[in-house]
Amino acid sequence: PPGQGYGDCQRRWYYHPGYPKQEWRQCNFADGKRQLWCILFARKILIIMIQPIISLSVANMTFIGQNWGARRMDRIRPAIRTGVMLEILWGLFAAAVLFFLGEPLIRFTTGTTDPVMLHNAKVSLRINCVLYPVLGVLFCLRNTMQAMGHKIIPVLSSFIELAMKLLAVSMFIPRWGFIGVCITEPVTWALMTAFLCAAYFAFRRRWLTGADKPAAL
Repeated sequence: PPGQGYGDCQRRWYYHPGYPKQEWRQCNFADGKRQLWCILFARKILIIMIQPIISLSVANMTFIGQNWGARRMDRIRPAIRTGVMLEILWGLFAAAVLFFLGEPLIRFTTGTTDPVMLHNAKVSLRINCVLYPVLGVLFCLRNTMQAMGHKIIPVLSSFIELAMKLLAVSMFIPRWGFIGVCITEPVTWALMTAFLCAAYFAFRRRWLTGADKPAAL
């Protein structure tokens, strides 16, 4: 029935085994739709706040690509450091804003006043936003490696990310439900950032020893 919060159906079924199955299915379906709307509400805000992260990484990629082609190595390392620092700073700022002002922003952008939906959307928002600094590093490293001609590792990381999300859909989300959906992307960001960091530092050693140089013009 309308107005029930997340988990009401499961609690009613647990405490009252005689609860009609058809009504339980209808109630459970309604809960599922409410959870989906909560995630969509949160994603609207997350997408807005992620735009500076994307813009910074693309701008840095253009600068690094130009200097890599011109063989200006003295400009590339400071650009990478600056890009990563700016991504982390914006990620921390966005995470603080979303963590403490998430519910008013959701209410403002969606117009909903349902306390259960607001609460669940806020939970989804907070779980995702705390790893925004990590996401910034991920974007920066992925675009940097592409700009320097290393396309296999970034593309491979995208395929691994897709595989991890498919694994979450088939294994973790059916077990953990709403929380499983919320943690899938942040966990993927963290693992892919670690993967790209390892690849980048391995590549940087080759670059510093002269084993990896841009092709002559």
